[in-house]
Amino acid sequence: MTSKNAALNGQGLVYAENSQEPILVQHRTESRIDSRLFAKRVGLQHRSLYKLIKANIKQLREFGSLPSFEIAAVKEVGARGIKYNRYYLLNENQFDFMCRLVRGRDHELMVHFKLDVTKAFAKKRAVEPIRREYLPNYHESRDALRDLGAERRRSAERHRTKCSV
Repeated sequence: MTSKNAALNGQGLVYAENSQEPILVQHRTESRIDSRLFAKRVGLQHRSLYKLIKANIKQLREFGSLPSFEIAAVKEVGARGIKYNRYYLLNENQFDFMCRLVRGRDHELMVHFKLDVTKAFAKKRAVEPIRREYLPNYHESRDALRDLGAERRRSAERHRTKCSV
């Protein structure tokens, strides 16, 4: 994955409890889940999930943008030519919607995966306010310094006009 799609844990990555594989990727300012990981963890072929996403793309876009990416060219056995595999990055609401549509073969696997993803999104949400409050009084102090500088200029100008009279 590219640097703009870096995985998240603690300060950056969010992993499943029983795996070292990252669940969420950061796409611009939003945490997302890769459709390839989704398919793998619920026991589906990615091609089937991809088709389901494409069939419901209009509904999914109601929950936000739906970035898709092309990965390296892949030569499939028995296929003529080179195929380009694509995948989607789903946000939390899109993932919830797709979970309602997808029926995995292994219910236990599906439940554990949904639990892992829910925990990962919750953990990411808990970290976000802390990052926003890194410099809580920054704007107020910057404005006060600006006003102080303007006040000094005015008093210096007044002093010059008094001295020149």
